[in-house]
Amino acid sequence: MKLKGYANEYQIRIGDYRVRYEILDQEAMVIVLHCAHRKDVYQR
Repeated sequence: MKLKGYANEYQIRIGDYRVRYEILDQEAMVIVLHCAHRKDVYQR
């Protein structure tokens, strides 16, 4: 799912984990920005 307010950032749920990543089309690259358990992702 594309994140609002970000140009190329997306998030996906994989099991109990949330992964936030960025897609760089010109370089044909995917960069993982953050990976955390769902219980920890939304804590500040």
